[in-house]
Amino acid sequence: MLLKQLFAKKSLEIVLQEMAGENRLRRVLGPVTLSSLGIGAIIGTGIFVLTGVAARQEAGPGLILSFVFAGLACAFAALCYAEFASMAPIAGSAYTYAYVSLGELIAWIIGWDLILEYAMASATVANGWSNYFLNFLGLFKTKAGQALVTLPFWLTTDPFTAATQHTDYRATEVLVVASTTARPIFTDEEAPAVMAAELAAPATAVAVAQAAAVTVAAPAAEAPGAVALVAAQAAVAADGRVALPVAADSSIHRVKNVEVIFTAGSIAKAQAELGTAAPASVERIQKGLQDRLQYEPKTPPAEKLKHVQQSIESGFMAYESTPVVIGGVHLTCNIVAVVITAIITTILVVGIRESAGFNATMVLIKIAAVLFVIVAGIGYIDAQNWTPFLPYGWSGVFSGAAIIFFAYIGFDSVSTHAEEARNPKRDVPIGIISSLAVCTVLYIAVAAVVTGMVPYPEIAINAPIADAFQRFGLKLATVVVTVGALTGITSVLLVMLLSQPRVFLAMARDGLLSEKFFGAVHPRFRTPHKATILTGAFCAVASSFFPLEGLSHMVNIGTLFAFVVVCGSVWLMRRLNPTAERPFRAPAIRVVAPAGILMCLFLMGSLPPETWLRLFVWLAGGLTIYFFYGRRHSHLGKELRGEITRHGVSPAGVPLGGSE
Repeated sequence: MLLKQLFAKKSLEIVLQEMAGENRLRRVLGPVTLSSLGIGAIIGTGIFVLTGVAARQEAGPGLILSFVFAGLACAFAALCYAEFASMAPIAGSAYTYAYVSLGELIAWIIGWDLILEYAMASATVANGWSNYFLNFLGLFKTKAGQALVTLPFWLTTDPFTAATQHTDYRATEVLVVASTTARPIFTDEEAPAVMAAELAAPATAVAVAQAAAVTVAAPAAEAPGAVALVAAQAAVAADGRVALPVAADSSIHRVKNVEVIFTAGSIAKAQAELGTAAPASVERIQKGLQDRLQYEPKTPPAEKLKHVQQSIESGFMAYESTPVVIGGVHLTCNIVAVVITAIITTILVVGIRESAGFNATMVLIKIAAVLFVIVAGIGYIDAQNWTPFLPYGWSGVFSGAAIIFFAYIGFDSVSTHAEEARNPKRDVPIGIISSLAVCTVLYIAVAAVVTGMVPYPEIAINAPIADAFQRFGLKLATVVVTVGALTGITSVLLVMLLSQPRVFLAMARDGLLSEKFFGAVHPRFRTPHKATILTGAFCAVASSFFPLEGLSHMVNIGTLFAFVVVCGSVWLMRRLNPTAERPFRAPAIRVVAPAGILMCLFLMGSLPPETWLRLFVWLAGGLTIYFFYGRRHSHLGKELRGEITRHGVSPAGVPLGGSE
């Protein structure tokens, strides 16, 4: 009996009948509104915030290819979503699709996964919004150069980031650089001479010096800049490495494979100061130095170490200044994220029509801001910033794609609003595919502009695009970008918080969650108000107490898992129910579905191991709830048990073959 219920499927006919019930949502959304909801969910934190994380830590300029690869994986999933959404245009998205094609247990797993996706996405977006808002406040200063409006540091940072940056700040105070070496990268004009010197260079240092002397003797007219070039070549060791910093007149402007070594005495001081936290802290600081020195080989490493320290000073100050210390734990929080979440939650409780209209206005503003970034930023691109194009290799491109995959998740939220579409069989596929296509083109262009304007190790993590324009002293452009980013991220937050309660609603309708709470629809506003308020509360807590990067990883693995299930479900439904009406059919399903599954699994494999561990813990908690509550209250399970009790067979006519 247990196995029969776990894999019992909800018929497509029952799903369609539910759309005619009194407890359904109001049908007010057309194709343009659905497309704007998709774009509203897509363009936001992914491009305005996570670009900095992915470019600086994973892909470098190769982020352009990361967006291409992630967009291709999404295209396959989008086609599958569009087909299933046209077949079953009801709230629930991938959860409903899995229930129809794969059975109740898989449906629960994917529903629980969608809760993870949308809840963590909302928290990530709220976290990113707060960073841009604080950056926006910092643009307005007095004549003395002080910000007009400031917030206490401890009310702007989550406790995990504050603790980590406090540790690293203390480490930078005692660490001393012993030596720094790197491999030089010469310009295209210098490359032929360098290559010739390398081919002819004997292995001994004496021969290197002799080769340098010969080159110095060459006429200046034949070798412009020869003196500086020879100085650079003569400093290169037999293994091709050069000591940093290089001379101010050196022709070496870029280096790679930077290696920073701290003195043994300073490492011992760090260990005495920080204890077991020292090794990880030293490694983080070392990596930060190595990345920055690639583009500034003429800057003394000790000076760059000060820059690293300055970049984490806000977290140090937040940790030190917080008045809330419990059991030695310094508690800080991101109060801005809490406030914006409360405002959006209130708007969503009022009604879908008002929310969609508010979103459409914001979408127009942020598309204008993105186009401004592309047009205004082209003139400040330095092609040298794209060299090396793949500093972390292809593995970095795929890791970057796994991180910025978050930027694409909005298109699948369109399917969660299928029940509110006026003509879902036509409009939902249009909304899914058009929103993905528009945003992919814009993403690739923005990634090219940002990585061309700023060397990737220096791209700001929290507000990368605004910071890029600020570096060039373009205050007006910075204001425009920041306002556009705030608007864009707000619309993403709205759509994410809008989508989550609809997944709760679909699961509650099936009895897997409490119908009285999660299935409650406001009698006047016709919105799932209780679930919306709960989602907003969870988002406020998560965004104020957890770091941006960890939240985004959880969103990505949840989204990718959902895409795998949807691609598999559509493929399976073609075999199980080939005669079902399909207003939209994904082309070449035997290619599209497997390709979507494989690419999403590949990106999941590029995420850190700790993210997988968190996913398993989340799913284990969900399965516990299912077996203790959902399975016993499931409407399909009750029907199945009733049929077997009365007739000894299941609703499908399968003889009783086990016990509960």
